[in-house]
This record gives sequence, structure tokens and C-alpha cells, in this order.
Amino acid sequence: MPPVALELAQRGEALALELRTAASIPDIPPSSIDERIISALSDSDRSMPITELRTVCRVRNATLRERLIALASAGQLLRDDQGYRLVKTNSSLAK
Repeated sequence: MPPVALELAQRGEALALELRTAASIPDIPPSSIDERIISALSDSDRSMPITELRTVCRVRNATLRERLIALASAGQLLRDDQGYRLVKTNSSLAK
């Protein structure tokens, strides 16, 4: 079942939950945490600190750190003084 987006709307003096219209629904982030991390880093032209990644990915700090370590161990991410960035591959260099 797809997610349903609700918003709080005022009707006179009362408040009610209403379905959000398609135009007001923000882009739904990728489903897995790894996909969110990779998406955030691919949209950035610099290394991102953990605090910024946590905000962008909307994930708990402990979970984010666990996934960053796993992705770095798998060779997908590099860590430097400024944070994490994607590893450049031959296909990304050809663009």
C-alpha cells in the first residue's frame, strides 16, 4: 500500500486531518537508507558531514553511522576530514 500524506487543516474554529493533494506531496525519498545516503551524496559536489547527512536522510544517528561504515567497507564511500563522499568510478568519470 502506498503511503498516504495527511495535513492538518483549519475549518472554521476546528482542525481536521485532510489528504494532501498530489501537487502538495513532496518527493518521496528512496526507500532504503543506503539509497538515501547515496542519493544525498550524488546530489552533492563535496563531502558531507554526518550531521548534514543525518538531516537529509532523516535517519537515526546510530543507524546512519552503521550504514556509512558498511558502505565505506564495501568501497562505495570514502571518508575524509569533511565527511563522506561517493567513490568515483570509471563510469562517473566518463560523464
